[in-house]
Amino acid sequence: GLPDMDGWEVLHRLKGNPATQSIPILIVTAREHGQVGLSLGAVDWLVKPVDPQRLIAALQRCRELGAPKRTLRILVVDDEPVVLEALEALLRQEGHQVLMAEDGEVAIRLAQAERPDIILLDLHLPGLSGFEVVNRLRQMPELAAIPVIAFSGKFVSPEERSLLTQQAVQFVGKYGPVALSRLLDDLRKISVVEN
Repeated sequence: GLPDMDGWEVLHRLKGNPATQSIPILIVTAREHGQVGLSLGAVDWLVKPVDPQRLIAALQRCRELGAPKRTLRILVVDDEPVVLEALEALLRQEGHQVLMAEDGEVAIRLAQAERPDIILLDLHLPGLSGFEVVNRLRQMPELAAIPVIAFSGKFVSPEERSLLTQQAVQFVGKYGPVALSRLLDDLRKISVVEN
């Protein structure tokens, strides 16, 4: 019902153009013929007046479908070479760029030089601990906003978890399929967030 061009024609042109065909399209119409748009590639259709909850759900589906995955530059910090290599292989397989550090001092220098999108940080490092790394990062204006996901194969006390939460650090266990699956899910969500 657009004044200058039929909405179906707009949908057809957008889906036929390689530059725009991956953009999710949501049809909002006063007519009951919105299902035609589904066959032309629309994600969903809503009839006016639009139910707000249905609109929000449809927009969420659009966001999930249309958000392009972006390559993240991930700094992985762990003193165990085997863990570093395994995480590097896994993250590269997911399409991310991986920077690696075996201790806290190197991690901070790399973060300053490379400005990673996210830091995966072992809490129990020799020398400068992961907790100290987070504290120093949060004091540097240029690095303070970098998301940090901390992990540990050792016990992390409730007080330590509380400290991590206060510093906006997410915590996952270091070992096991559940921890790995959760880490990958978190990274996938981050990789589709708009810049």
